[in-house]
Amino acid sequence: MRKITKLVCAATAAVMLLLSLASCTKKPGLYTWYGRVKVDYILKLTVDAGDGKKTYNVPFDEYRNLFVYYQPLVSDVIKKTEDSQEIVTDSQKTAVLKEYTEDELCEYYSLVAIADKYGFSITDEDREKFKSDYAARIEQFKSRISDEDRKNFRGTDDEYAKYLYDKVVEKLGMTDEYIEYLYYKNILTRRVKQALVPELRAYAEQSYYHFKQVYIEYTKGDDAQEMKARENIMKAYDELKGGASIDDVMGKYNQGVYGGEFYFDIYGNIVASSTNNSLGQTTTEAIKAISEGGYSDIMMGDGEDGTAYFAIVQRLGFDEKFLYGASDEAEAMFKYPYVGASTNSVSYMVYNDVLEAYKQNMRIEPYDARVYKLVRYKSVY
Repeated sequence: MRKITKLVCAATAAVMLLLSLASCTKKPGLYTWYGRVKVDYILKLTVDAGDGKKTYNVPFDEYRNLFVYYQPLVSDVIKKTEDSQEIVTDSQKTAVLKEYTEDELCEYYSLVAIADKYGFSITDEDREKFKSDYAARIEQFKSRISDEDRKNFRGTDDEYAKYLYDKVVEKLGMTDEYIEYLYYKNILTRRVKQALVPELRAYAEQSYYHFKQVYIEYTKGDDAQEMKARENIMKAYDELKGGASIDDVMGKYNQGVYGGEFYFDIYGNIVASSTNNSLGQTTTEAIKAISEGGYSDIMMGDGEDGTAYFAIVQRLGFDEKFLYGASDEAEAMFKYPYVGASTNSVSYMVYNDVLEAYKQNMRIEPYDARVYKLVRYKSVY
């Protein structure tokens, strides 16, 4: 009997050791104590917002991608008061992760359903474009590899470029799969906005302005700096008048943080400024007076902390691809009638009302209830 007991204990210990070793090298997937579970679909989403019922089966890989992305964001403790904390259980973490993941999927598939209605779903061409964009990003990293890097890395340039890229993605708290997911979601969002709010450019032209600026800063009282800055702004002015692009001229002469491209509202507030910057009234009115595509004369003024500047401004119009895009500036201009507004724009409300109608009328249910129960905080990798 003792021998049998020892054998059972030894066998159990061996199994536990194998499982612990396996957990260190787990491939992406869903796991139980006995190993990896084969699963194709995890949820079934059914929506009917008045234009017919549509059902979408959510692949487990897609669900897992979001679940894993949210995992590091779930806290281990809850602060009840300044001096009181409560340890979060794995069950609580699982509930939160499922809620985050399924709320996000609900929004994503609402966009998919609207896109299906209007006939602009994700295409094979979109997928090929993602692949080519990804390859271009890897090539950018590859072009920066030095001979010193090659000495310290065992592998090809392509492998090292991929390694550098993965490190940047990791630092951003993302994964390759999540970046691809966002890529397609941004495409769908842009197309849905275009379908629901086709007049967005006209709206933007009523409320916002767009310009680029050659900006050369110098220290007040430093005659040599001022002379050099004046000389450069005159060269910049002549080159612009001679047909050079403002991007080339900015790249050649700009000095100081205020050179570049900006959007501002009718009150002179810079869109998506982290420091709530605004233009002075004189500059605001000068830009408004310039015709689209035209340049200002050389402008000058006082900067901050004992600086001054020379500048040339080109007023620009609005690119529709930008306006429907996902940049901070585009999102802010789409959502609000002016910087700091407490109410949303009419354009955003039209878009959001339709999206919410789909989200509110979407039923979420497990594709297989038994498999869905296996999805837990420590079972998805």
